[in-house]
Amino acid sequence: MERAMAGGGTGIVRGRGGTWIGWLAAGLALLAAGCSGALILNLTEESQRNVTVRLINNTPFRAIFTIGAFDDLDRDPPGDVSFQQLRIEGGTSQAPLTFSCFRDIAIGTQKLLDRIVDTSSNTAANFDDEAFVLGASFSSAPQGSPGEGQPDSGSVDPLVVRLGPDYTCDDQLIFTFEQNPDGSFRIDYEVLRDREADG
Repeated sequence: MERAMAGGGTGIVRGRGGTWIGWLAAGLALLAAGCSGALILNLTEESQRNVTVRLINNTPFRAIFTIGAFDDLDRDPPGDVSFQQLRIEGGTSQAPLTFSCFRDIAIGTQKLLDRIVDTSSNTAANFDDEAFVLGASFSSAPQGSPGEGQPDSGSVDPLVVRLGPDYTCDDQLIFTFEQNPDGSFRIDYEVLRDREADG
């Protein structure tokens, strides 16, 4: 599948067995069926270039998770997935990551985990089973100890953001792990827009 065209291109993205006209027709059909504007934006937003992802762990615990980028509607056969498995110590941040501008960027969603399995991406020698979890887990075990990947301090629900309603290509996406006063966890999300690309 042609996802991006080098050198700027015309923005035409070819899918399996069709062109952007097929996506446009599908989008119009969904709109007529009463689908949300967010879905239409996700289907029609240009998906070229890259996005930068920053991950900040403001909790006192190690955050353990899988983050990835993929096109949810690329299902038969399953489309590409790009992912990272991370363990970020409490009170620290991860060096910025760069992902191709796929239509979905997720932290530990079931669809992301399924896509990794469906593309046999979970067979690599360095695959981290303890980071292959729904959402993210948190550990207070000492770094380097046998239990450092165990979720002894809790977990947080998965999160997905989508091209169009939540970000555009060349934006910087910031995910921040926070602990609430009641001891539960959340993932805050913000986007820094790329003014040159958007304007």
